[in-house]
Amino acid sequence: MRKKQPLSDRFWSKVDKNGPLLIDSRCWIWTAGKNSKGYGAIKVDGRMVYAHRLSYEMANGAVEICVLHRCDNRVCCNPEHLFVGTSADNCCDRHEKNRDARGVTNGKAKLDPESVRGIRRLRRDGLTLVLIAEQFNVCFSTVGLVCRGEIWGHVQ
Repeated sequence: MRKKQPLSDRFWSKVDKNGPLLIDSRCWIWTAGKNSKGYGAIKVDGRMVYAHRLSYEMANGAVEICVLHRCDNRVCCNPEHLFVGTSADNCCDRHEKNRDARGVTNGKAKLDPESVRGIRRLRRDGLTLVLIAEQFNVCFSTVGLVCRGEIWGHVQ
């Protein structure tokens, strides 16, 4: 029977410490499996965990909240590049770094910048929200949000 390898040995064998130099030190790149969002993942006790989270916890102890990246490199496992925060902190960090999914980067987007400009042009020309919505296959409330700049506000 094969002896089970300690978790730390198994983990660190999948990390390349010669990644890009970001924020004062090198990223330590997770070289094994990734989840659908591009984060490193490893199976521990039958469940998948984020590699960066496990790295942080091995260096600092267990945490009950999120582990975030200073370097914004999803596969980085360098504990110096990681910090803890709430889900709200994670959202704020993403927003401050302009990494929000908006416009066509949002996987559920039905519109694109050209459509948004067309919607606004038709509304200025006097068409109703309902008629515009039918033309673009969206809800009339979406047309109102687009016209007021509450969504797709980054498109001029």
